[in-house]
Amino acid sequence: MAVDVEITRFPQPGRPALGRIIEVLGHPDDFGVDVEIIIRKHHLPHTFPAERAC
Repeated sequence: MAVDVEITRFPQPGRPALGRIIEVLGHPDDFGVDVEIIIRKHHLPHTFPAERAC
């Protein structure tokens, strides 16, 4: 599964990193998961303002 994780303890010699799962994005092969990973990795805006009436 592809997940969004908050690191709660960084790795140290002899100790692995620990983290808390924030959100499950889905299986890596699921449609759109790869795009979601890119959006999050590069901090791209994923919401846009509503259209304004002219």
